[in-house]
Amino acid sequence: MSASNTNSFNNHHSTAIDSNNDYSSTDNRNIINHTTIHDTLVNRTTVNYAQGLEILRDLVVMSASFDSKERKAAAPCLPGTRQVLLDRIYEWGDSRDDRAVFWLHGPAGSGKTSIAMTVAEKYAKENRLVGNFFFSRDHPDCRSVDGVIATIAYQHATSHHVIKKRVKKVLRDPSIIEKLPKIQFEKLIIDPIRPRRLNIILANLGTFLFSPGPPMIVVIDALDECIINSVDNLIEIITHEYQDSPPPIRFLLTSRPEENIRATFRLHPERTCFTNLLDFAAYKDIRQYFKTEFKTLNIRLSDYLTNVKKPWPSPEDIESLVKKSEGLFIYASTLVMFVGEMGSKDPIPLTQKLDYKVPIPPAEKLKSAMMQHNGLDGLYLQVLQDATYSDNPDFMRILGALCLMQTQSSITNLAMFLRLKDSDHLRQLLTGCKSILRIPESNSETITFFHASLRDFLTNRDRSMHFYVDSIMQHLSLLDDCFQEFHIERKLYSFSIDGYPWGNWHNHLLALHHLCEQRQCGKLVDLLKGFFKDRYETVFLSGIHRFHDSNGQWPLAWGEIFATSFELNLEMLQRKLSLLEGVVKELPLQTGCLRKIVTEALNGIYKYSYPSMLNNNCQRDKRSIEYIESHEGPSHRKIWTLTVFVDRIEYGKGIGETKATAKAAAAKAALECLGWL
Repeated sequence: MSASNTNSFNNHHSTAIDSNNDYSSTDNRNIINHTTIHDTLVNRTTVNYAQGLEILRDLVVMSASFDSKERKAAAPCLPGTRQVLLDRIYEWGDSRDDRAVFWLHGPAGSGKTSIAMTVAEKYAKENRLVGNFFFSRDHPDCRSVDGVIATIAYQHATSHHVIKKRVKKVLRDPSIIEKLPKIQFEKLIIDPIRPRRLNIILANLGTFLFSPGPPMIVVIDALDECIINSVDNLIEIITHEYQDSPPPIRFLLTSRPEENIRATFRLHPERTCFTNLLDFAAYKDIRQYFKTEFKTLNIRLSDYLTNVKKPWPSPEDIESLVKKSEGLFIYASTLVMFVGEMGSKDPIPLTQKLDYKVPIPPAEKLKSAMMQHNGLDGLYLQVLQDATYSDNPDFMRILGALCLMQTQSSITNLAMFLRLKDSDHLRQLLTGCKSILRIPESNSETITFFHASLRDFLTNRDRSMHFYVDSIMQHLSLLDDCFQEFHIERKLYSFSIDGYPWGNWHNHLLALHHLCEQRQCGKLVDLLKGFFKDRYETVFLSGIHRFHDSNGQWPLAWGEIFATSFELNLEMLQRKLSLLEGVVKELPLQTGCLRKIVTEALNGIYKYSYPSMLNNNCQRDKRSIEYIESHEGPSHRKIWTLTVFVDRIEYGKGIGETKATAKAAAAKAALECLGWL
């Protein structure tokens, strides 16, 4: 919420909230001091209001706000555009009927986010914005429903002192953050703004004594971009659990018209105002947008337009572009950025062969765009085809990584992960793509898509053609990048446990497992047999315990993959043990990691490999520590001894010691026993 909201509401809303006879919310600033704060930490019977709000703040997603610096790619509507639709929303926002929810739906690129930002800005200036949350697939914290309620409650609490006191009162019981979402919604968002008893009495005496102001507004954008946890429950809470009449808060929600979202809204039609964005023709507004933006380009690119016939573009060209937009504002904004982006006049080849294209002048870009097929897909194809280095193989590696990496990485880390020369090299590869990618100036920030429709385009073979990002092959490529990083770390004897490869390689493997099932393209085991050749060391040591489904089941036969991918022998296993020493020294207390490495990976190896190595038909139940030691040597006894001591680390407690101290002692004992300390 903007800073202008922090001091006061409009007079009509201040009256509704302050005249509440809520004596339990008396300001305690004069009695809360350092002693009280200390007592709160030591004696839980003393309540510290400030600490309560901090509990809520830890759950807030700051980057989800409409005015967050993370939202550089989005912009409100151009003044004078979308006015008919905006007037419809404002009329609903000022009304007192029971339709507390306004669901605005439309296809990708139709301008839903710009409209939501415009509405949020208006009500923020009027001090009527309770809170807002803008979902985004490109921001890890903004693609989960988990932080929505806490974020909106915190935004409202920090905008008005009375609301703050009421929210702090709720937070006297910290367990509220563990309650069901519908309880959190009621206690943290709705209750603090409900009129108190005195206001209700005055209202019943006569409207001349109490005239309530217009409702407050919550804006939630792009429900369809929530990919972690379903938004169905949130919609159900807002449309069904919230039954106040008249409602003190009204909710503007936007999304694509996806079936699960549509079905949930249909359950409560009496509470929802359904609005299709396509019912409001945007051609007039897009025409105005083109005129405004090309006027700016004529000034900025005047040196490139000296020999171009004026006016540029002509009125006929403008009309042609309006038709080609098919009513999508994302087409218009992408086209303007594409025409206006000028790369270096003298590109530098990145390899010995010619792997770049000479930049095209603005007028030629526009002429080429007008010859393309209508709609966004043709424009996306043109941008990619004209990109300076789109013929370089690393160009598609970068696009694929941006599509399917599990978490965002800074430009510096992305270049390192993809084993490119440096950040400047990565930037150079993306020359000509600033109309579809947000490429920040700082290498510590991340590259994101300007619009989610680009990811949809790239992952659809029929639409993107030779720029198609095949999900299976891309996940395999990213898995390989993870393993390459492990190999580099092994050579440097440095294990970066917190880096992207260690934290996400298993997610790419799990995605491959699901994709193989969906496409019915055979077992993942068969797909990976060749891929895992010579990569055994990294899989063995990279936290294999992390890869399982929500039920703790292992969908892959690890031993089968490992054993059939290469010929295992005792010398190779000894090298694995030597490498394991380095990891154990780095992770002496990460017992889950060590325990799973031993019990899952090695059990698979014993099951599939050792019978053939021993050249006998030994029974599995004979593979005790003594049997392994007598038949296979002391190296393998190390493994089984480690298993036993890891179990001790996992479950043991020393007398009179804390669990952590006991684990440390057990770990040390295990390593000493193995001769590793």
